[in-house]
Amino acid sequence: GKTTLSSEIFTLLSDKYDIEYIDGDEYRKLWKTPMSFSKVDRDINVNCMGMIAHFLNKNGTNVIIASISPYQSMREFNRELIKCTESEYFHVHVQCDIDTLKKRDTKGLYKQTDIKLTGVDDPYETPENADITVNTALHSIDTCIQNILLSLAQKGIIGLVI
Repeated sequence: GKTTLSSEIFTLLSDKYDIEYIDGDEYRKLWKTPMSFSKVDRDINVNCMGMIAHFLNKNGTNVIIASISPYQSMREFNRELIKCTESEYFHVHVQCDIDTLKKRDTKGLYKQTDIKLTGVDDPYETPENADITVNTALHSIDTCIQNILLSLAQKGIIGLVI
């Protein structure tokens, strides 16, 4: 889902734009003290990725972050943080039903019993103002990517990518 979409879009855009990619699962592994999946640790993790994007944006670098951001308050915080750099914040809501996620489970998360899964054991607040929603259970990855790129181009964030 989100990692596949983000990494493919990064690859498509990296030749044309100064851009960095942050994968939320990989980023989580960088903490010296392991992060739990509590609300506090999730907020810290999402906030820190937002801060990194903020500093990169201030220096002209675009950032793609592939991460679950389950709480509206953190999404709004990061939106405001990025807007103050005079950069565009573009939120892609990647939607997928739990049954499909369990079938895919490429990272083995649904087999683990020691973590709280967003949308299963821990709440997920559906975004109130995502720029686009793509459903990876209903549409192919290629279709989702094309829809995201088209939406970015329509908003004037990127040129049209074919």
